[in-house]
Order: sequence, then structure tokens, then C-alpha cells
Amino acid sequence: MKNKKIKMWLQETIMLIPNLVRMLFRMMGDHRIRFKEKIILLGVILYVISPLDLVPDFIPFMGQLDDILLVALIILRFMEQAGQEVFSDNWKGD
Repeated sequence: MKNKKIKMWLQETIMLIPNLVRMLFRMMGDHRIRFKEKIILLGVILYVISPLDLVPDFIPFMGQLDDILLVALIILRFMEQAGQEVFSDNWKGD
């Protein structure tokens, strides 16, 4: 039973990732986001797609954890800087 819940949670999380990526790209074009924040986001995107990581991606789960943490932190930073309205306007997911 517990494994089934974990599997469902992982599937839902994986399905969330494309919506998050689209939202971040929309926020890059949003005039309400300061240029400094957009530069920080660009740095995070480059880090995530870069083969060089603090924790190598070939290590299961732990390899992606630093990437996920950085994306979560940039979303929180955007929400603090621009407000919930900007986040909601750029979110097109479920």
C-alpha cells in the first residue's frame, strides 16, 4: 500500500515538471519580474542542464535533488519578489 502511494506521488510530481518549466519560461518574459531575478533564473537553468553538478546526476534520487532544490528556491524567490499574482498569471497547469 505504501509503495503504491509513493509511486502515485512520484508520477504526479513528474507530471508537474513540464508545467513548472513552462511557468519559469513565461516568468522570464514577464515585465513584473526584475532583471536581476531573471539572471538568477538563467543561472539556475544553466546549472540544471549542465553535466557538472555538486551531486552527479547518475546517483539515483540524490543526483536530481540539488536540481529540484534550486528550482524550488527560485520559484519561492520569484513569489516573494513579484507576488502570488504573477505566479498565478504565469501558471497554466492543473
